[in-house]
Amino acid sequence: MYDDVGVPLTVRLDGRTHLLDDVAFRDRRRDNAAELAGRSRLTFGWVDLSTDPCGGALEVLTVLRRHGWSGEFVWCERCPTRS
Repeated sequence: MYDDVGVPLTVRLDGRTHLLDDVAFRDRRRDNAAELAGRSRLTFGWVDLSTDPCGGALEVLTVLRRHGWSGEFVWCERCPTRS
């Protein structure tokens, strides 16, 4: 959650347990509650972040900027320079 920087954004890693009915139901309820509260949310899987962590970071940055966050963003050494 990025509430501490003034952005209503929740980011979560979707694990294998989301295939279980009760977990899938909980995840849907959480997503619906976030939408009703006007919160942005991003969900990533293991493959997403293990194959393209910089792409995930760019998606988070995009939402932060859309909400007016102007803080400094530091890319890791492996990531191409992005603005």
